[in-house]
Amino acid sequence: MNNKSKYLRNNDEKGSKYLRTKKEDEKPEQEEETASDDYRKSVITPKRARELFEEEQSSAEAAEALEEEPLNSAEAEASKDVTADERKEEAKPSKGPRKSTSISENRRKAAAQRRALCIVILTFFAVVLYFIRFHVPFTPRVLSVEFATVPELIASIAYGPLVGVAICLFKDALHAAFYNANIIADLSNLLLDSVFVVIAGLIYSRSMFRGDSAVHRPEGYKRKDYRRRRIFNSSLIGAFISLVPQFFITRYISFPLLEYFFSGRGFDTAQLLSDYQNGIAGIKSYLPEGVASLIPGITSLSRGIIMFNLPVSLFKMLFATVITALVYKHISAFLHNRRRKKKK
Repeated sequence: MNNKSKYLRNNDEKGSKYLRTKKEDEKPEQEEETASDDYRKSVITPKRARELFEEEQSSAEAAEALEEEPLNSAEAEASKDVTADERKEEAKPSKGPRKSTSISENRRKAAAQRRALCIVILTFFAVVLYFIRFHVPFTPRVLSVEFATVPELIASIAYGPLVGVAICLFKDALHAAFYNANIIADLSNLLLDSVFVVIAGLIYSRSMFRGDSAVHRPEGYKRKDYRRRRIFNSSLIGAFISLVPQFFITRYISFPLLEYFFSGRGFDTAQLLSDYQNGIAGIKSYLPEGVASLIPGITSLSRGIIMFNLPVSLFKMLFATVITALVYKHISAFLHNRRRKKKK
């Protein structure tokens, strides 16, 4: 009897093991079947699309039927009350989003007003500096130095090259309105300053924050120093690049127009060339003979422009570059309507 019970127990154990292994084998098959069913449902075949469309139509019809069913008097009154409450809630002004939108609109208005105020201030400084002129020794009488390029460059960096050009235009138009005899000189100044302002502003705007990530920062990195270097580099490159168009503007636009309109008032290319020659002779007289012999003579207007006009223009642009790089950090918060961070 004991042997028989052992035999039965062994058979029961074998059967239970077989059932467990069978169930375990059936599990992945069931999972595969469910996955295949899900995949079939996810793939929209024409047949499946038709079924989905029919289901949507049936659900829409059921919803319409429910809506068309007549309500009881109590239910109708309850629905009226609900709709009236909903309308009152909708009519109430929402505090959250409306408030945020009003704050953002106020900030935009404040930023626009500050921008207009800053442009007016920069234009005022440009006009004042344009009226203050200095004559460079040993140069022709048509050459003079003024530092109105500083506010123009600041406006170009802060608000874009077009704003800088607009300030140049307004400044020269106002000066021409007061001095009608200098219209050609004002036009020449407009072209020369606009070339520098546009080139420097474009270089700054294209390369300002390129590659400015927190990963590749050297030791002792400061954002203000980075901005200052960018302003200085972009303006310096713009100054040297703008010398090329300034030469052609002076030689082929300014001087021909001056000769055409003011030939009867003493302006002549021959007289201008003699002024260049007298200026270079005066400079050589103050230099030692060895150094003076290295300076070439002026035999044409093009050489006179290269030796006198371009150095004076480069001095103006370098002065504006240095002043803008030093000052912009301190006035940037005011120009862009930002709060300055207090030093810890």
